[in-house]
Amino acid sequence: MSRRLKGLATLGLFVLGCQSAGPSLSDPEADTAWKQAQVERFRATADDTTPLPSRELLCSSVRGDKVAWLRQDSDGVSFWHGTHGALASAKLLRASPFSVAPFDLNLSPEGERCLVSRREPTVSNTLEIAVLELWDLSTGAVTPISSRAAFHFSPTWLDEKRILYAEMFPGRIQVLESQIGGTSKTVATSDAEFPRLAVAPMSPEGLIIYDRSAPLDTRGWVRMDRRADTPWQSFALKENQVRLTGWSQTTLYAVVRDGPSSSRVLALPRESLDLKSGTLSLRGRLVSRLGLADYVYQWSDRLAILSPGSWGHHLSILNLTSGEIHSTSLPATPGQGRRFRPAGGSKVSLDFEGPFQPRGTALLDLKDGAIQEVISMPLEGIDPRRFQISVGAETVKLDAIEPVANSPVMLESYGAFRQKLLPYYDAVRLEWLRRGGSVEIVQLETPPLGQDLAVTGLIEATEHLGGRAVVYRGRSSGATLGLIVALRYPDLFRAVWAEAGLTDLVGYPTRVPGKLWLSEYGDPQDPVQLERLKRLSPLNLLSRDKKVPTILLTTSSEDPVVDPRHSWRFLERAQELGLADKVYLQQQELGIHGALGSRLVDQVAAVDFLWSRAIDSGENR
Repeated sequence: MSRRLKGLATLGLFVLGCQSAGPSLSDPEADTAWKQAQVERFRATADDTTPLPSRELLCSSVRGDKVAWLRQDSDGVSFWHGTHGALASAKLLRASPFSVAPFDLNLSPEGERCLVSRREPTVSNTLEIAVLELWDLSTGAVTPISSRAAFHFSPTWLDEKRILYAEMFPGRIQVLESQIGGTSKTVATSDAEFPRLAVAPMSPEGLIIYDRSAPLDTRGWVRMDRRADTPWQSFALKENQVRLTGWSQTTLYAVVRDGPSSSRVLALPRESLDLKSGTLSLRGRLVSRLGLADYVYQWSDRLAILSPGSWGHHLSILNLTSGEIHSTSLPATPGQGRRFRPAGGSKVSLDFEGPFQPRGTALLDLKDGAIQEVISMPLEGIDPRRFQISVGAETVKLDAIEPVANSPVMLESYGAFRQKLLPYYDAVRLEWLRRGGSVEIVQLETPPLGQDLAVTGLIEATEHLGGRAVVYRGRSSGATLGLIVALRYPDLFRAVWAEAGLTDLVGYPTRVPGKLWLSEYGDPQDPVQLERLKRLSPLNLLSRDKKVPTILLTTSSEDPVVDPRHSWRFLERAQELGLADKVYLQQQELGIHGALGSRLVDQVAAVDFLWSRAIDSGENR
């Protein structure tokens, strides 16, 4: 950091630390008419452009030779069903607007019926609770199953007649086993303050439900096989993160996370899992040491592992008998691998994508490690041969091979929860590149309570760009970071795009699920932490006497993670201070924390708005 910025930072921290708590989310929520007026104000600034990619794969399900998938088409979602290897003859089953769009599906074992989770505007809290239906793909018949399905719990087929799904109620999740067209029974209940459950297969016939409500513990329910008379039994292991993957007659296999970047695979005696006491002993044979095992799936004596690398996921197969590991390449690498889904027998499906490779689906055969591409979406509107990707220890750069001099830079970062940003396929980045700009992703893996370090790192990354026009793009915690830096040093950025960010770091625990973030940001109830949070909070940093760059706030009224009041209150406060011409609001139908993500038309509208600010000479800023 330059001496000038270091001096300003020191002075700014001292002054801000002496301020009062200031505005917070406890202030009255803005009325509906006011919010709609702000949405229309943004829409009037952006041209009605056609999205560069007109379609994207959202998710898919493969069973045998059958495949079903959901595709985003500009501003809606279409449902397709066909045979892989002959997708040209696939059938379009339904096209839906985002307001009632499906976001998850799971084909039945024979591949002709499908469990579909979709949004329903009449259901309260539509990004926590979904409608679950059974669709007969041959007749078109739709059978309702639940109007309270938990959207983050993937419904699972136990066999051709029984399914497993979860329902969300205030403060708890209830898992049910249901006979198609018959009765249902509750098999597991979590009453944690913020319940989060996930179901995973266990080889050969078992299932496991993980309760991820407490991130440092592993607890849940396990079933040794899928027969209707086999009971679900609970287990718990404190202060460890363990994934049970499967078992043989004498051995239970487990993947244990030892730290933020390491894990090990253990072969344990079957009796290590004591279902009577609900405990698991980790005393057993070490099979292999790994990096972080993000997703795992076992078939027979093969364990498939997806591990995050410096800027993408690595796929490998571990032989549990010999301990040998073999790497397998996805159709697009680097990219962002997605979790495994059973596809029948020794095969699992998983998604793949890369910077210039739209998301697709592949089949992995664990018997021999073979990869078969099933769905591949075409790249539209841009020639990847004209661009280059540069990877450094802390940055990833996407730029034209023959770049335009002083082209605008879209700078991205996150700066919290030790999370990296991957150069996955992203319509926003490609549209920015197509217009002649460049993209730079800065990795700031800051420790908990390390927001000051993230601020310093982002300032230094911006200074290295040598005076080029910079537009900052941050999502969630990255949005908060960008707002802090922009409000302290408004000349660094031409514009800031803050997607679903926290703006009130003093009052954030009052909004669900804010209490989950206390270890990352600090507790405002602690006087020492309160003073630190006052000088970091974007809502506190707004001032009538300070210069402010153009700020675009993107949120959703139904965001289940970051309360939209963070964005609404920030804009309201800006207008109170006479900064209405600097802060804009984009209200998306789902927002970045939704099950479907952002509509393509909304993404490109934001790019259009930001690009116009980036190429502005400065006379009108």
